[in-house]
Amino acid sequence: MDQKNEFKIIGNDRGMVLVVALLLISILVVVGSTAVMTTTTDMKISTNYRESVKAFYDAEAGIHYTIGRVKSNALLLPESGITTPSLTPPTGFSFSGITIENLGSNQYRLIGTGNADNSARKTIELVITAPTSVLPGADGALAMYGQDPEVDFRHGAGGGFNVDGRDYPLPANLACTGADCRTTPLATGTTGLYTVEEPDIIGSSAFHLAGVPARVEGGTSLHTNADWNTFVDYILANHLYVENQMGTREQPLVTLVGNGSTFGGNMNGAGIIIVDSGGALDVNGTFHFEGLIILRGTGTFTGHGTGSIFGSTITIEHDHKTADLDGTVDIFYSGTALNNLNKIGGLRAVTLTSWRDTSLP
Repeated sequence: MDQKNEFKIIGNDRGMVLVVALLLISILVVVGSTAVMTTTTDMKISTNYRESVKAFYDAEAGIHYTIGRVKSNALLLPESGITTPSLTPPTGFSFSGITIENLGSNQYRLIGTGNADNSARKTIELVITAPTSVLPGADGALAMYGQDPEVDFRHGAGGGFNVDGRDYPLPANLACTGADCRTTPLATGTTGLYTVEEPDIIGSSAFHLAGVPARVEGGTSLHTNADWNTFVDYILANHLYVENQMGTREQPLVTLVGNGSTFGGNMNGAGIIIVDSGGALDVNGTFHFEGLIILRGTGTFTGHGTGSIFGSTITIEHDHKTADLDGTVDIFYSGTALNNLNKIGGLRAVTLTSWRDTSLP
């Protein structure tokens, strides 16, 4: 082979196009595969992030759902320790493991977990401050927490009980009158008359006072004068009351009888009546009320009409107070009437103290 032919063989570039094409195809395959893998990974990350966010919002929804029930008094906070309330999440939400722990000093720790697809879970912890508002229970059908209490019962032996601490079921109709307002008491209940010190008794308490027991003076009580005064101050400061009207069983209200006002006459209602200093509740007609009556300071209650009070009546912040019951008005303790106060919204102040996502590393 001559030298000219040798150079031709060495310089021949036929087949290089194929090699270059294969290289380009390989590069495209690698780039395409990488793009597919990146897209798939991004989709997984996006999906996991979406589910994680959903779980977070469900956890937050569970906590706020619980707080909402606390505010409306549909859920009572534990007096001590930890409780796990039975809650059914609203449609579209998924949360579980709601716990409430009493930390003392009106502070409570709430923990809730939100659940989503791909095993996503988020847990949120909050600490709230929630001072007691609607005070559960009662120390008596008539409880007098101020100083120098005096009660004027009916005089003579007739007419039945004026003040009775046995637990009375509510009448069938809120707008009852006379005998239709009478129900048969249970054997259980609370004190008929509770006072912080020995009261002056006028009339015939032997015939017109009953309870389990009939009378208690001093000793341990569920609540104090300061408790009730704080409760009233909170209601007034937050304008959680109405004037010149009363609520119903379905929608009980807080009614304020303020300084210089007189409230009474022929009426029926349910909720809380606050007779503040200088106000007067004058039962001079047919009157039926279910719930709690609070007489503060010089606020007065006069019962010379025909009426019945189911629940509890209390007096606070006084140096001297006369509960004038020398008429045909009866005060009957009723647990049902007091429990119905849980329907009154806004009576519990809940303040967020701290918050954190416990799912974070």
